[in-house]
Amino acid sequence: MSVARGSFQLSVYIERNREGIWYEEAKRQVISIGSGSVDKAGDIVICRRMKLRGMSWSREGADAVENIRIIVLNGKWDDFWERYKAA
Repeated sequence: MSVARGSFQLSVYIERNREGIWYEEAKRQVISIGSGSVDKAGDIVICRRMKLRGMSWSREGADAVENIRIIVLNGKWDDFWERYKAA
C-alpha cells in the first residue's frame, strides 16, 4: 500500500470516528488511553505461568489455566466457586 493511500484511509477513519476520538479530553481527565496496561496484564496472567521451566501446554489446557488465573486475579474466585458448586 502506498503512503498516500494509507494517509487517505487514515483520514477517512478519523472522519468517520470523530465522535469517538477524545484524546485531549482523556488527557485532561488523566485517563489512560495506551495499551501498556493491557500488555502488562497479558504478561502477568499468561506468560508468567506458562513460561516456567519444564512447562508444556496444549491450547485447551492453557485456556483453562488462563481463565482460572483471571478469576483469581480479579478477586472473583469465591463467587465463581459458589456458582460452580451450585450448578
